[in-house]
Amino acid sequence: TGGIWFQAGKTFSYSESSFTQDTLIDIMRNAFTGNAGSKRKVLIGGSGLIGAINKIDTTKVISAGENFVKWGIDFSEIRSKFGKLYVLLSEVFDECGMPDNGLIVDPEYIQKYSHIPFSTEALDLKAAGIRNTDAIVITEASCLTLRYPNAHMRIVKS
Repeated sequence: TGGIWFQAGKTFSYSESSFTQDTLIDIMRNAFTGNAGSKRKVLIGGSGLIGAINKIDTTKVISAGENFVKWGIDFSEIRSKFGKLYVLLSEVFDECGMPDNGLIVDPEYIQKYSHIPFSTEALDLKAAGIRNTDAIVITEASCLTLRYPNAHMRIVKS
């Protein structure tokens, strides 16, 4: 599919030197308006972007909530009049050379296609004389796609 990074329909550029509460409000306005998406979205970001967000003082207009557990993942929550943003650090952005970037996705509009369904196969390594242990091979071939591209947004440092 080429990856979901390129499937997002919107892009928001920011400057690290002027990243303020106003910038965060602009990010949330762009992410939540003009797309008929849900009022709860997920921000997955690199360490530079998450660090910039953590340096902002919050007020009543935008507030940082308690940690929130959903799908077995521990998120930080940011609330505004536009919607709720569940924030998660992903070191994948750092490893790809994009620590200051992030991706806001609407979980309601993520589609998973399974080409080879999830399956397990037990290997009998003892009988084969290879190793005195049990082994299981887990197999699945799948991909993610983003429906309604404008419900998702890339955040890039300019």
